[in-house]
Amino acid sequence: MEELAGAACHELNQPLQVITGYAELLLMQLKDDDEKYSKIKILKEQADKLAELTKKLNGITKYETQNYINDRIIDIDKSSDNGEMEETREQFGEVSKILTKMKSS
Repeated sequence: MEELAGAACHELNQPLQVITGYAELLLMQLKDDDEKYSKIKILKEQADKLAELTKKLNGITKYETQNYINDRIIDIDKSSDNGEMEETREQFGEVSKILTKMKSS
């Protein structure tokens, strides 16, 4: 299971990084009141959610399930090592601060 999650995350993260990077570049070039800005911001936010999911999948260290309708599915939050995710969040926060500074320069 861990190998499958890791492989899936690797394959998802490559295009996701491109989408996120281009969205950030476009947001830096547009003014907040541009109609395209809000649409690109939504795209970036959704890409960030997907990035968070891939981080959780990549951090799977055990197999925990939860009820889902009439079945059981993996509980990604309980199966992931949250300590590693917090460190990753902090690193991404630092990158975001750098990009914000670049935008204002």
